[in-house]
Amino acid sequence: MTHPATHALSDVLDKLERSVSGEEISVEDVVDTLGHSSFAALMLAFSLVSTSPASAIPGITAVVAALVFILVAQMMVGRKSVWLPGFITRRKLSTGKLCKGIRWLRGPVPGCGCR
Repeated sequence: MTHPATHALSDVLDKLERSVSGEEISVEDVVDTLGHSSFAALMLAFSLVSTSPASAIPGITAVVAALVFILVAQMMVGRKSVWLPGFITRRKLSTGKLCKGIRWLRGPVPGCGCR
């Protein structure tokens, strides 16, 4: 039996993995992939960066914290869709690093069909 939270996490990882094409992916592409009204999935996706090997990159934890804060604040005021400033949505991440992070994150998620 699959735990609902585990299933949701594997769905987020699956969506991220399917969105990969080319050498880079922008934050805007991640938002588009997970949905502009998917606050929880976006908070999860950005928060997972802090638990991955990418957290060793100087300043990444602070950036993730700022992103999650922006999303939480928007949820609290009742926004129906995500808004992020352009300087954030234009940021790009290597798809190789994203895929490596997704593979790493699948390890601790039981029942997700790790690849």
